[in-house]
Amino acid sequence: TLSHTHGVITSPGFPQNYLDGTNCTWLIRLPLGQQIEIIFLHFDLESYNNPTTASKLFCHSSKCNVDKGVSVYHNSSWDYLIVYDGDSNVSPAYCGDLIPPNQILSTSNEVLIHFKTDHSGSMSGFKIEYNSSSKPHIYYIFLNIEVEDSFD
Repeated sequence: TLSHTHGVITSPGFPQNYLDGTNCTWLIRLPLGQQIEIIFLHFDLESYNNPTTASKLFCHSSKCNVDKGVSVYHNSSWDYLIVYDGDSNVSPAYCGDLIPPNQILSTSNEVLIHFKTDHSGSMSGFKIEYNSSSKPHIYYIFLNIEVEDSFD
């Protein structure tokens, strides 16, 4: 569990190629009231071997069904990284060499990152920076104004 307000996460061995059969998770947990900003600095994973499918697969599609920390796509022939936001059970899986969105901002103080590889090839992996970000506060100001009703 990572609890520092700033940090860097890399695939094992980065910037060298990661090993086949890697299965890693990182939990970032900050104090309540904080959000987590994820910035991808480098991203190069083995591509999904279907040229008609985009590099970014969504886990609620028929290609990838990923529940928190467990892949139920048993014939996985690709490497992927998943960023779970808080207690979300459905998150996009990223693979290939297309960098995921420049910035991901959590809705809570917790993010789980899951990196899993198959047994057929590897790439240079990923480098992620994370920072804490305070949730925006909304302040309400109520004014009690008394107005005198004399127009002399």
